[in-house]
Amino acid sequence: MKTLTTQPLIAIVFSFFLSFSGISQSTPPPSVIISSTDGFTLLEPTPKSYSYKGELANIPSGAENISWEWIITNGTITSGPTSQNSTAEWQNNADNIFSKSIKVIFRYTSQGDNFTLSDTKNITVKHIGTVGYLVINGTTVANTGQLSNLPCAVSTFTVSCQIPATYPTSSIKYYWALPSGWTIAGGVTTTYTNSATITTNQAGGGILSVIASRTDGKTTQKATVNITRPQFSLPTISNYGTTQGVWGSGVTDRIICGSTTIEVTGGNGTSYNWVTTGGVSASSTTSSASVSATSDGTIKIYPVSTCGQGTAYAIVDLKYGAPSTPSFLADGDGNSFVNMCAGNSKYLVVNSDRANSYNFQLLNGSASLLWYGSNSASITSYNTGVFRVEAGATNCSGYGSNTKYINVINCSSGYRIGPNPATSTLSINYDNETPTELMPDNIKLLDIKMKEYYSVDVKNKIKSKDMSGTIIDIDVNKIPRGEYYLHITNKNHPDKEKRMEKVRVILQ
Repeated sequence: MKTLTTQPLIAIVFSFFLSFSGISQSTPPPSVIISSTDGFTLLEPTPKSYSYKGELANIPSGAENISWEWIITNGTITSGPTSQNSTAEWQNNADNIFSKSIKVIFRYTSQGDNFTLSDTKNITVKHIGTVGYLVINGTTVANTGQLSNLPCAVSTFTVSCQIPATYPTSSIKYYWALPSGWTIAGGVTTTYTNSATITTNQAGGGILSVIASRTDGKTTQKATVNITRPQFSLPTISNYGTTQGVWGSGVTDRIICGSTTIEVTGGNGTSYNWVTTGGVSASSTTSSASVSATSDGTIKIYPVSTCGQGTAYAIVDLKYGAPSTPSFLADGDGNSFVNMCAGNSKYLVVNSDRANSYNFQLLNGSASLLWYGSNSASITSYNTGVFRVEAGATNCSGYGSNTKYINVINCSSGYRIGPNPATSTLSINYDNETPTELMPDNIKLLDIKMKEYYSVDVKNKIKSKDMSGTIIDIDVNKIPRGEYYLHITNKNHPDKEKRMEKVRVILQ
């Protein structure tokens, strides 16, 4: 293989010498030269692409096995890497004049010999280096970094940036982009120095950026900093003073008795705004306030600083005065008079909207009252009679109570149904000692398809004295023969299992 490196200047000088001296010239050697309409110096870096061509001269006719190869240093071939025409982009990562080059290699075969021709051109671009940092009000922040808690309030200061390197040397222009509501001195966002005078707004932050570019080029370098102003957080109550918690409620529900001092902390404020509703009074701009009340109300405490007032707040829901008459339930029954079978128990629950504590008292009789130390208790008695139980609710302003009467009755008495099967009369015979409370509300006779054939309101008959004794007779003479069910209902029976009973009867 024969390698021919193109040396155009030597060839021209040698040809001129032969012509001047009268010596006859031989045929110039084959050559390849890189040409470009854009030249090879002061090019724009990527993403701009440039076109290059390998120009051939004196290639023997009949050359065979022709091939092209383009080699790029510090750049990228974007098309035609093995063609006569090629395109390339140049990186912006080096400013040395010899660090970028393009080389073309042309290979061919002539008369059985292999030949290689090549040409290389050095490339220079309009290099501009990175902007590594910004200096904001005297604080240096790296590119893409964050400046936290820039003080609030309108203020004016200088912002500057690192001067990027250029090669060949060039002046630089800077475009400044500011957070919303910020301004730049003179309203001019483009400067030819690496600093500008900035005026902030009251509390807003955002992205501050600078875009640097050569005055003779289009390639830019950008640096950004995310600027935040102090952010408010949720303040918390650190001292509720002499207020009492409402039993079973959240920590913000409190009972106030007279004047007290409440303290707050946190929120990232320098002062606080105490906002009251209802009959609550609190006057302060500090972290503590003297609080009083004439009726129920609330306090909301907002953090305040030169950034304004926060939206998050601590809240106290104050209750004023003694507990009102509490609700009092026995197995969920709120009536003041409830029945209970002897030997059974009732679960008692008391509640008040402003109680700090509760208690239970048995006011008469001999029954077992077990208090669970909170707002619940249970009562058990094997003795019949009416027992009075008082449930009390207490706070620092006073006492409220409610009384329930527990009627303990003997539930062991029952009834008999006969005859069964029946022909003309079906009787329900209650024990003579059966108390009125255990008598049914009503009795119905239904067939297996739930068709009703008889119904009697027992309690009303007893009340109106239409019923004497404890026997209920049902005339079944005109009722078709077959299978039926007695539905015996007593919705207030102390024994829940006996509140609805069904008994199968046969008419024949």
